[in-house]
Amino acid sequence: MEIPLIWQAGPTPHNMVSLSTNLRVARKLRGYSRDSLDKLCGFERGTIRRYEMLEAKPNSDELVELSYALHTSTDALLGLRGNRVYDDR
Repeated sequence: MEIPLIWQAGPTPHNMVSLSTNLRVARKLRGYSRDSLDKLCGFERGTIRRYEMLEAKPNSDELVELSYALHTSTDALLGLRGNRVYDDR
């Protein structure tokens, strides 16, 4: 089964805007609210909102937890070139 491409990072280097956008896209594709993803990852309430609004950034452990919860790679969340966030439902 071919997996449709939903969003692909452009040629820009890693930055927080990519993480914010990719996190929001992946979260919505999986059907999670911000609060439900906070709970699933064991984060304090409001953490996902702060990441998406560029008010904070996840540390490496939190980034790995997000990638597990969202069934994607850390590279895809970071927007590293050539990595994609897919809808594989």
